[in-house]
Amino acid sequence: MKSRSLVFSYFLLPLLVFSGCRDNQNRPRQQSNYEPEKRTQPVFEFNISDKSVVTNGNFSVAFTKLLKLGPAQVWQTAHSVSPAKITRNIYSSIGSLYRMKGLVYKIEEVPENQNFHQKWNGILMVVEDPNSAFGATNVTFIYSGDDIEKIDPNTYITCAGYFVGTSNGQNAYGGTIESLVLVGNAFRNESH
Repeated sequence: MKSRSLVFSYFLLPLLVFSGCRDNQNRPRQQSNYEPEKRTQPVFEFNISDKSVVTNGNFSVAFTKLLKLGPAQVWQTAHSVSPAKITRNIYSSIGSLYRMKGLVYKIEEVPENQNFHQKWNGILMVVEDPNSAFGATNVTFIYSGDDIEKIDPNTYITCAGYFVGTSNGQNAYGGTIESLVLVGNAFRNESH
């Protein structure tokens, strides 16, 4: 019985394999229209046609871009800007890295997002703006970083981040107020 299995192993198995290969060579090849699917990375671009952060999707774009940039790189790349320049050119300013100095009046935690497993805080600031009827503009700085305890209300900071659009809120008198929104991972405490 062993000798039969040896014969099969040494002689018949290679013959079957060889004949199977020969059989495939004699068959006419079928033309295939199949092309492999091209895989591309998703492109994250800022929505520059909608200024509302509620609907434009720019938070996700900024968060994704910040994952690739460290705080030092954001700080060095960002340009100092006045709120007046942004409000005059709101749509062309979306997606730019800016720095702004302002007085912090409130800090609050931002609810955790399933897609971005980092802790984010909203730092509400008042930035001097001589072109505003009130002499100042509200800025919301959405900040990702562990050193949030270094920021206190009634202190001046310079923040650096992507300008993602505007948000509307209610002021103390029941009216509506528009706030500029930046998303970043760098700031400098100016009160020391």
